[in-house]
Amino acid sequence: MYLQRFRLVKSSSQVEAVLRFMVRSASDNILVYRRLLAETGVDAHAFRGPEDLEQLPIVDKSALLHDVTIDQLLHRRSKPARCVRVHTSGYTGVPIDIYMSWAEAAYRSWNVVRAWRRLAKLPTLFRLADLGTWVGGEPGKRVLNRAGISVLRIAQALPVEQQIDMLRDFVPHVISGPPTMLELLAWGMRDRRIAFDQLRLVASR
Repeated sequence: MYLQRFRLVKSSSQVEAVLRFMVRSASDNILVYRRLLAETGVDAHAFRGPEDLEQLPIVDKSALLHDVTIDQLLHRRSKPARCVRVHTSGYTGVPIDIYMSWAEAAYRSWNVVRAWRRLAKLPTLFRLADLGTWVGGEPGKRVLNRAGISVLRIAQALPVEQQIDMLRDFVPHVISGPPTMLELLAWGMRDRRIAFDQLRLVASR
């Protein structure tokens, strides 16, 4: 049963069971969702599956950010200091922090890398350039090594010319970033007639 959680293709009964668990767990353990469900009169323990999804309240960023603390947003047994925290870019004008366990963060990363390897022939140890991320301080970049992957994170605020120079020194196999950042990079590379010979994949996110 434990290994079935990690299967990408699940039966309809497994999907229903996962949905029931998520809704009930949110109601029992996360104060913000318990309040939202109570306000809309939804009984989480009567939730059956996909046919009941339309009964659930729609949650937007304002509901998650207005007058709430991090303890009210997370599972009652979670400890924020022990979680992995990632940031959305805030392209809608409202950036948000996302907390997850180390196990979930590793599983998500593994799924992304597995998809990339299906799409392109990547070396066992490859270099990833991640554009448009939040990188504090100078010089607007950070290099990390994660499970055999060398990751260059480049700040969104850097001029495109400077980003291209960093990429040329890094020689990436994969470039990932928001569509707007990738488009600016492509125009900049074309104008300077620059190509990255080792590049195997460009991944939009």
